[in-house]
Amino acid sequence: MKKLNLGNINAGLNSLKAATDNAAQNGRFELIDTALIDFAAKNSYAADDNEESYKELAANIDEVGLLTPLGVIVNGNRYTLFSGERRFRAITTYLHWTKVPCYVFETKSVRKAQLMLHQANASREYTPQRKLQLYEEYRELLEEMKEAGEIKGGMQEHLAKLMGVSERSVRYYKQMSEQLTSEEKEDVAEGRLDIKEARERAVERGRETGNIAGSGEKEEKSEKSEKPKQDKLEQAILKVLKLADKEDPEKVTALLNRYLRGYMG
Repeated sequence: MKKLNLGNINAGLNSLKAATDNAAQNGRFELIDTALIDFAAKNSYAADDNEESYKELAANIDEVGLLTPLGVIVNGNRYTLFSGERRFRAITTYLHWTKVPCYVFETKSVRKAQLMLHQANASREYTPQRKLQLYEEYRELLEEMKEAGEIKGGMQEHLAKLMGVSERSVRYYKQMSEQLTSEEKEDVAEGRLDIKEARERAVERGRETGNIAGSGEKEEKSEKSEKPKQDKLEQAILKVLKLADKEDPEKVTALLNRYLRGYMG
């Protein structure tokens, strides 16, 4: 028997907590026919997924169950997927489920649906290069929502929450976004331009224009210090999993599934 993938279980538990907290306020739980689910029109988070990752995830779901239901938005008689594209592809390609557990949300705004997609992926870990890309995606969407009256509050506050960084760090990414050329940004994304050098260029150009965000070193320390701590309950579960993974995987799988059924009501 294969060992349990603790990394995937941990990520699933984190997502489960966020999803259930959100759904308790806004959504409803349903089993949805997979043939009625469509992919989101724009999902840059799926760019790095591949068949190997789908296959590995399918094996993990087959082993311990689906830890986190998918997130879908009602779209007429169909549903648009905003959270769980990789899980959906793994399930439909390798496990051939005809129905899948989902949290169902109602919204008529395409922008709000896109924001929910971003929020569903906010807990992931990203490189500074990827964060620069996400900053620009988030800012464009939030500016449209602000203009349409769909969100309130400061732009930096919303960006900081989505990116999981301080508002000061947001100002730093803003400076890079504004001061780097499109070619330089592409070089950063492709790894041809080191992020540290890109930051230095942005800072230097910012000084020339009077737009100074601060030092990159301080920003990195700020981001690391603000990462949320794991929930104590999840830490306890992981300790049990690590022990049981060495001794009795089948027993811990049964216990974990029992816990999840209780947690989901």
